Amino acid sequence: FIFVAELVREEAIQLFNWDSNSTTVIPNYVDVNRLNQNKLPSANKTLGIIGIVPQRKRLDRVLNLMKGLVQADPSWKLIIKGKDPRNIEFMKAPNRAKEMEYYSSQFDRINTEQLLKSSVSWDEYSISLSSWYRKIGFVLSPSDFESFHYSIADGVASGAVPIIWPWDGAKEIYTEDWVIENTGEALSKILSTNLGDQERSNRELIEQKYGLEVIFSKLENEMW
Repeated sequence: FIFVAELVREEAIQLFNWDSNSTTVIPNYVDVNRLNQNKLPSANKTLGIIGIVPQRKRLDRVLNLMKGLVQADPSWKLIIKGKDPRNIEFMKAPNRAKEMEYYSSQFDRINTEQLLKSSVSWDEYSISLSSWYRKIGFVLSPSDFESFHYSIADGVASGAVPIIWPWDGAKEIYTEDWVIENTGEALSKILSTNLGDQERSNRELIEQKYGLEVIFSKLENEMW
């Protein structure tokens, strides 16, 4: 059994009582070259988040962050990319009612709070992301839980600055420097960061840990 992160591997071993020798960790791969495209000028003040389902993706944290940014400078923007939970069939199940109440309250905030109404937009789900990341200067991972969170790796490969809330394993999968403790710290970090300052070193970290050649070599060694 191959897992993308050690924490998930450990949980599976405990849950299913598997022999640890029958498991291994090989992370997801990232096509760094494909994602390395020139940013649009507007990316300097644009945040991006991909996927807001389920609730533990924590859209509320992102909206709180945006309010602080727009108060400091009205030119800040947030682009949400992904499927609208109101249009996802499994979200209509009875056991999702409380969760849908959460989303309704977040959408109400976007539609009624002046600071959010003018600063939040939505891009529909699509398979290709390399061109979309040209618009994004800061990529967000506000989740309570992630196994790997591909959008951080992809975003960094595109030259975006990563902002990660402290979900379990984040510091090991990426680096402690990319992890903030709370929304207030995220706000301070974004306002004090110039896009491009650490772009090269961040991209090199992703290439060294998750580049195509690195990961496919591990897969080949495991299978053959």
